[in-house]
Amino acid sequence: MGQSSLSAKQPRFENQEQADEYTTWLASYALRPLEWVHACYPWGMEGTYLAQHDGPDQWQTEHLNELGERIRAGEAVIRKSVSTGHGVGKTAEVAWIVHWHQSCHYNSKATVTANTQTQLSVRTWSELAYWQHMAMNGWMFDWSATSYKCVLNPAYWVASAIPWSVNNSEAFAGMHAPHVLMVFDEASGVDAKIWEVAEGAMTTAGSIFLAYGNNTRNSGRFYQITVGRDAKRWSPQRVDSRTAKMRNDDLIREWAEDFGEDSDFFRVRVKGMPPKHGPLQFISSDMVAEAMQRDLGTPPPHFPKLMGVDVARQGDDESVIVQRQGRVMSPEIIHFNERNTWKFAQILNRAIIKHQPDIVFIDGVGIGGPVVDMMISKFGYKNIIEVQAGATPTDPKLYLNVRIEMWDRMRMWLEIADIPEDATLESHLTASEYGFEDRTERMRLEKKTDLKKRGEQSPDFADALAMTFSQPIPPKRGGKFITDSEEPDHA
Repeated sequence: MGQSSLSAKQPRFENQEQADEYTTWLASYALRPLEWVHACYPWGMEGTYLAQHDGPDQWQTEHLNELGERIRAGEAVIRKSVSTGHGVGKTAEVAWIVHWHQSCHYNSKATVTANTQTQLSVRTWSELAYWQHMAMNGWMFDWSATSYKCVLNPAYWVASAIPWSVNNSEAFAGMHAPHVLMVFDEASGVDAKIWEVAEGAMTTAGSIFLAYGNNTRNSGRFYQITVGRDAKRWSPQRVDSRTAKMRNDDLIREWAEDFGEDSDFFRVRVKGMPPKHGPLQFISSDMVAEAMQRDLGTPPPHFPKLMGVDVARQGDDESVIVQRQGRVMSPEIIHFNERNTWKFAQILNRAIIKHQPDIVFIDGVGIGGPVVDMMISKFGYKNIIEVQAGATPTDPKLYLNVRIEMWDRMRMWLEIADIPEDATLESHLTASEYGFEDRTERMRLEKKTDLKKRGEQSPDFADALAMTFSQPIPPKRGGKFITDSEEPDHA
């Protein structure tokens, strides 16, 4: 029974005695998570995803071993924080621990959350399904988008993926079960209220509370339990990407050249350390959540109607059309995922005819250029403004290029704006991070290629909205722009 295999089928027990023997064998790993990870998955087995891997990374081995030692020592409540650089395998470890906890503890319960719903569903929770497929006892569980239920007792033996919300903090209150596990992934982005409720819920003897993440802020609960006043209670562990087995040396070298090894970006993304100057996330999740809850009604007619267009350039990027008028963004977001500029130009033409915007800002980089040309020469529009994101900004001492400048304007606007509740928009607005050039200290936004390398989507929805901030547009009066007005469009 100690041998790993790819079989996800329930073993054939000849009698109840054999079934009991199997569950007893599983329970023997309840105090030994490291040994379980070695036994459960087909490390080094030919024809499997793990054929080239002999086991967990060194940092994972140390963490799992420490966890086992603390369980065997009988600690009442185990708290552990892990701050990491990029690409060290923390999401894999989360999956292992959830699977181990549910496999080896009868009628156990676990709750898993993350900084955003996208992170939770697309990365953290889906990773559990990936490892369940390879686990020797994968047959024991039914994985769904929100739960991981043991087929032997699905009502009481379950792990749950719960997106956090300050309006539903009670979802993180006490779990009544013999064995309790709480996991926060990308914990820097979890609201303080959720932390408060979750920490108060850890009352069951033997409860385990694990918090993982990039230390993107120099304040907040995750900061406090990793390097701040409460670190001593959380047994913090820091993982530098440069020491990890699965590190991307080329990407780390690029970041060192672009930002400098002492920059906040490099500290957070590689060294697993908090930034020196402030939050690394360019637009905070809280700011976006508040803008989505704001209802400003119909915008005043003197604010011009602006349309922003981001044109896809590669891979799974999408071409996106958004609209805003003053402080209000329209809920209608048009997105198109083909690389056919003529088809997209026709879609854009129909959108312009339908909504009659005063100005249309179009991303002119790469294949966006032909779209601009078609809208002007083919369709005859005179209200097109081409945006070159890499061009020189109006404040070249502060910003590296137009892209970071218009994103910064959008960030300030979000403090007073009304935007639609859209999960993709939220994810795209909050994913990007920023830093400062090593030599000039000019602010720069994370490259899209780097964003994708750390597992995020291209922020196409957000880029389309940012286009409308590439230059200020004055209000209108009597159908004409008031060029000498001091009242800005986005005030």
